[in-house]
Amino acid sequence: MASAPVDDDPFDMFGDSDDGSDQEMEVSRIAISLVERANRQAQNQQAPPKDGSTLPHFVDGDPNESLDLSAMDPLILPWKIPLYLGPMQLVASLPYGGGRGYVASRNLAAGTLVLVERPVISLPTDQWGDQLDLCTVLSLFEHPNASQLIYDLEHFHPTKLAVDGMLESCSKEQVVDMLGSLRSQYQEDNDEPLRALTESSSERSLTNSDGSPITETDALRILLSMRYNGLETGVYLHVAMLNHKDQPNCVKFLPTADKTYSEVRTTRSVAVGEPLTISYLPRILSHATRRKHLWEQHRFDLGADLPNSLRKMEQIATQQPPSALSEWDEGSTTNRIEVATAELEEIYQDANEQVVDWQALSSEGAEQAKALEQASLELFIEALDQLQNECHLLLIPCLRLHLDSCDLVQRDPTLSASQRVQLLCRMVVTARKLLALQERYHGRDHFDLARTNLDVAQTIEELLATSSKALVALALDGLGTPVSWSVLEHQSRKEYERISRLYPHDAETFIESGIVGV
Repeated sequence: MASAPVDDDPFDMFGDSDDGSDQEMEVSRIAISLVERANRQAQNQQAPPKDGSTLPHFVDGDPNESLDLSAMDPLILPWKIPLYLGPMQLVASLPYGGGRGYVASRNLAAGTLVLVERPVISLPTDQWGDQLDLCTVLSLFEHPNASQLIYDLEHFHPTKLAVDGMLESCSKEQVVDMLGSLRSQYQEDNDEPLRALTESSSERSLTNSDGSPITETDALRILLSMRYNGLETGVYLHVAMLNHKDQPNCVKFLPTADKTYSEVRTTRSVAVGEPLTISYLPRILSHATRRKHLWEQHRFDLGADLPNSLRKMEQIATQQPPSALSEWDEGSTTNRIEVATAELEEIYQDANEQVVDWQALSSEGAEQAKALEQASLELFIEALDQLQNECHLLLIPCLRLHLDSCDLVQRDPTLSASQRVQLLCRMVVTARKLLALQERYHGRDHFDLARTNLDVAQTIEELLATSSKALVALALDGLGTPVSWSVLEHQSRKEYERISRLYPHDAETFIESGIVGV
């Protein structure tokens, strides 16, 4: 979606003002439109939904409570211990994920550190999210620790035992058909890539763990195992044992420039024996897109049914949109919104990378930021109109994008006082709408809510200091006076502080002390 030029300002968000005074300032009609929708949403949320669509919140139990996990068939794999292995147990009798996965070995509070691990195979940032091919297998063979990596990957799905012996539990679609499809693909190149791999492994004296030479089938199995188990930044051994869930109870934080590892923390209370799960997807997507991506990338099917907690958040109007692996509708409402959101997010990333340490925007950058804010708000309004569902999960990335775009616009040194007030009014309405959706989708303890609560608090604080009349003019339910807004500012800041404390930057402490979870 191309961003609109600033000169063509359909929302009149950045028009000239006379003197910037409170008396002359009027909230833009877009902000008013959002306020009306927020008011309706607040009325709808006064009573809990009857369809079970809210995310269940688990009350913390006794942290010392133990549970006999022997019935779940504890599983031990011959892998080295990661940097930190928290209070969880790998088991082999789950009803999904090939039966394998980690479960909590005691009651866990939100924010509990459960795993710190470096990838055994890292991917360059420009390849994050791309599908792996035989070049990745070749780079594995060239790795200094190639022999150990080959042995480790034998325990990934599809396992070497499954491929060689075709166990009854092995999925034909996930293994036999995919191996055949890959072999056909590379046979079109006269087997040259596969021959190069087997020759490379032979030259380096690489073998399977049983000492047998690496065959073309082994090379394809290794490729499949990395595709099925690899995540955005690379391949992890223990992280790969965490199963996917649409609303997971854990989150994996990406490595950074100064931290070469990923850490996994719980995002809500988890009961002892409960499976620990993450999302294999880098962003919030509709069910049909999740199903397609997870099948193509990880080769498992979510199925057509939705958990009760997501039914309302996936509906278009009052209907559940169709979902099927055999068909893909690029023109569907949800796919068009996802594509448009991704395009605008890419524009935002490009614009944001040009700004360092909150420096002021150039005139060209300011125009781009204003156009992006207009486009992102237009996207939200159009998405809301198309979805006809004020709590649809795809509105979450739309609203987050609008807040991020507003942050860019704030760096424009030429903004008049009146323009800044109008911008802040749009931000506070967007942030409150986003907060309600995030809590419904993630639960109240998720770290994403900390950032949004801070957005609410900081925006209200500035408006109270510069134009309290503008806040009152928003006419949000229960917020008709400066005092009520001040109370909300205080509550939002306290929530930001509470949630932030759940996610301390203390992974290094666990690593250096050698603490092991129990």
